[in-house]
Amino acid sequence: EETKAVESEEIERALEDVGYSEMVQPLKDAGVTSDQLLSEKNPAPFLTPSQLFRIQSALRRRRIDLTFSSLPNKTCVVVTAPHTLKLCRDNHDPHSSESFTKFLAQRMAEIAGGACVTWKRSEIERVGKMIKSNGGEPPPSNRDPNYLTNQELPLSPWFHYLVQAKRTLMLATSRRNLRETLHCDFHGMKDSTIEGMDVIFGTLAMEKQIEKHGGGDVSRVEELRVQLMVSVQPVLDHITATLVSKKTAENSSSAIIPPFMASATHERLTGWAGQERNTLTQMSSCMELFQTLKDGDDDMLFHRPFQTSIQIELSYRLRKHLFGNKIHCNMFMAAIVQGAGMA
Repeated sequence: EETKAVESEEIERALEDVGYSEMVQPLKDAGVTSDQLLSEKNPAPFLTPSQLFRIQSALRRRRIDLTFSSLPNKTCVVVTAPHTLKLCRDNHDPHSSESFTKFLAQRMAEIAGGACVTWKRSEIERVGKMIKSNGGEPPPSNRDPNYLTNQELPLSPWFHYLVQAKRTLMLATSRRNLRETLHCDFHGMKDSTIEGMDVIFGTLAMEKQIEKHGGGDVSRVEELRVQLMVSVQPVLDHITATLVSKKTAENSSSAIIPPFMASATHERLTGWAGQERNTLTQMSSCMELFQTLKDGDDDMLFHRPFQTSIQIELSYRLRKHLFGNKIHCNMFMAAIVQGAGMA
């Protein structure tokens, strides 16, 4: 009953967003759920294709949260965390949720004076209850934003919020340096995914875009990789030394702690999903996608992709540590911002 009430409110609010409040009762009478509206071709025959499209857009956007840093001085840093709930992925097993990524993405956005885009808590809780009741399957209505087809990109609510966040922050900073726009996409990997590595920076998406359009120097990406390592690895060394010192002081028999290590050149987890599928860093760096924006804004600077797009994969042990240690978390996030040239 609680789940039904949540879904009913979700539909009602979405209908209000698009001015279709008179359809609340007909949809209730038809017993149509929000997931049916999003995943079935003809969930309510009395809806026109145009009406259904507008309702679907409102529902999808309502499931995602856009929040801004409380700091008075803003920078154009947008952080995303797409896997904070279990998601269906075409032709694959469902993608598991990645612990602590929402917290870490929000923390980086706050420290940087930027914005965070992620799933709303209400949607995470709704999907969690649904999975418990139906044997572990997430609803197909939530598309994995890190595995979208080319055709889905322009209509993705994640693209909508990336654009809104970027535009708002550019205005908030008076666009003092229009080239300084950064998107970081946070993910979690298992500790055993890449042996000996706790942080993988993926920058292939932006490199591919530079190569494709020939409007920039690919060496800029190599310099970014170097600077990320220069900034972040010392913080990881400090975390390792702190934990070893603590174990030693406690006379623990497990004083040996594998060092926390990062890589910006690993061949896996690069942020590139290929020609037919798209990661969020492919989305944020895609020139053609941003140039599809038609909103009457004469300032084409708003229609440029992010200057820098980085996929950030974190091991579970590092995510858990950063979640529990505010000082180390702040140091780590500040190092990423500095390495990306936004400090």
